[in-house]
Amino acid sequence: FVKLTYVVRGNSLFNLNHKTYELPAGSLVVVGPNTVQSFFAPHDEDLVLNIIMRSSSFEKMFLPLIMESNELSDYFWQMMYEKDFSSILLFHCPHNREIHHLALQLYYESQINRNHSLLIINSYILLLFAQLIRNHIDDVQKLSGSGSQRATSNIFKYITEHKAEVTLAKTAEHFGLSIGYLSRYIKSRTGYTFSALVQKLRLKEAAYLLINSGLSVEEIVYRIGYTDLSNFYRVFKETYQMTPGEFRNLYS
Repeated sequence: FVKLTYVVRGNSLFNLNHKTYELPAGSLVVVGPNTVQSFFAPHDEDLVLNIIMRSSSFEKMFLPLIMESNELSDYFWQMMYEKDFSSILLFHCPHNREIHHLALQLYYESQINRNHSLLIINSYILLLFAQLIRNHIDDVQKLSGSGSQRATSNIFKYITEHKAEVTLAKTAEHFGLSIGYLSRYIKSRTGYTFSALVQKLRLKEAAYLLINSGLSVEEIVYRIGYTDLSNFYRVFKETYQMTPGEFRNLYS
């Protein structure tokens, strides 16, 4: 599960990796799956909301969010493709009335309204993330787990930034690793081969460009590093269950 925790009133104590953080009202934390952590509201007047979502729902239900290019979308991509992912994002947004309103609306719709709508709940969550991206993405604080997770994050970031021309050999050379070791490491940490992971990232970039640019499909294919147009069409349709043209018409 993915958990969103929002401090509505007062403050909360957040424990992660044997360290305690005091979170004032307006703090919002995105907690990835498998993250050992705890929250505690020390006073009766403190009010903290927890929103719990299945991580498997993100790629299907929040595709427009995942297609963005920012810290939050990169976080969710890493969450989906890294095994034993354990990391959180901490946002400080004490004066954002819209986020405050959306958090309360989420609580009402999911817990109070007997005729609650999953579509409305998902829409509120998407709007909440959009507010975080628009107003707070530059000062987000990332708190990660073990050293191996930080190493994976650095490798993942390098592959993402060089996805158009990246190769296993270039990546291994950049990090001073053998090709065989890096190949096994990526497979063990993500469950994907190097080439499959690069393909996922290239398709993400293609989907983003289809929604947010006027580039032709041929130009997009060239930009993301594909050399075979027909193969791109086949893989894209297998992934998104529609052609690039249909995808653009649906989401743009």
